Amino acid sequence: RIIHPQVITEKMANQFFGMFWGRQDVYAKRSVNKATGKAAYYPKCNNFWTDVCHKKIKDSIKCKDCKNRSYRAITKKDILNHLQGNDYNASDVIGVYPLLSNGTCRFMVYDFDNHDKGAEEKDFANSDDSWIEEVEAIREICVLNGIEPLVERSRSGKGAHIWIFFDKPIAASLVRKFGFALLDKGAEQVNLKSFKYYDRMLPAQDALQDESAVGNLIALPLQGRALLDGNSAFVDSNWNAYPNQWKILFNKPARDTRTSALMSNSVIRPMTASMIMGIPHRIMATQAASNGSGISLKILMISAIPEMTRKQMSFFIPPISIRASSFLTDSFIMAPSFCIIANVM
Repeated sequence: RIIHPQVITEKMANQFFGMFWGRQDVYAKRSVNKATGKAAYYPKCNNFWTDVCHKKIKDSIKCKDCKNRSYRAITKKDILNHLQGNDYNASDVIGVYPLLSNGTCRFMVYDFDNHDKGAEEKDFANSDDSWIEEVEAIREICVLNGIEPLVERSRSGKGAHIWIFFDKPIAASLVRKFGFALLDKGAEQVNLKSFKYYDRMLPAQDALQDESAVGNLIALPLQGRALLDGNSAFVDSNWNAYPNQWKILFNKPARDTRTSALMSNSVIRPMTASMIMGIPHRIMATQAASNGSGISLKILMISAIPEMTRKQMSFFIPPISIRASSFLTDSFIMAPSFCIIANVM
């Protein structure tokens, strides 16, 4: 049973957005057609459904191509309304655009909602429960690789989002390479041939095509009205909602993209999830060799050399220990080149 806070404060709203930090200059809002009852998400625009809105005109011109678009920046009130969930038809539900305008993101999401045509009419619900097995497979893959994700049961109760957070913006192109590598090699770890119900990963693009593009949205969790039914909630491996949703959210550490806080020169210490999430930000080349007792992975880390970015890590494994040959400063741009030796036994 979910323990609902008596009051959602502005401080809680700030902390919430601090975890789900997307673009601030535009956000998405759920809208319900009064005539048909069908729901969909649209970028919040000051001219939405006015006489100049192409959604109302129905001439197929998309929002990003509209000359009258006037996107509205997200506010604390929007976040509070989402969390409180007072609107009877859930028109206060909001979504964010994870891909920031500079091509970075602060979190990634594996989406297991149904995005087939017309699925929005049922809040993107899947038709059966087979997707649960695949969600649990990704949860296991993350745990095997030292990552602690948050699994959210979607608003419909028939889908899920798997959230992984970062402590600072990371290039979306690297995050996506990491995400796909985790899926590909992780599937081998759990003997899963393919993901049938996995729909997409967000951010869904490496970069925005132009200034008018906003990328793909993701609906935010902990929506007040859906929570009453145990949905839009974080769940454990038995698919029970955690009693204290806020505690589980704020006790989930963002992945630390700084390696200096995790190592010192010539010191061997356990590899943590924070260090793992730092890897996709900096790995430019790898060499690996297998032996009878495990895998020895040599990671050559070279900072800020664009021509090396084509040589990305081809797979992902959980090292037990690391040894750094030199010290990495907090600043990625100013960090010296160095090498890490990671052993898996």
